[in-house]
Amino acid sequence: MNCCFRAKHREIITVGPGETFEYHVSLTVHRPGSFEAGIDLFLEENGIRTVELTVRGTCVGNGHDDD
Repeated sequence: MNCCFRAKHREIITVGPGETFEYHVSLTVHRPGSFEAGIDLFLEENGIRTVELTVRGTCVGNGHDDD
């Protein structure tokens, strides 16, 4: 795996109908190239359902001059 993707929230978050919440995550890409990572969100809507949040992209460099 080329990346690490994790939530910065450890507690259960309650968001009411029509409300929004800023959900912070940390993404670390270890080397240039493509990456894909996901986390599961558990939503309570007439029972619990799981929604996967997936992040995909391409890292073009590590921000360091390796020459």
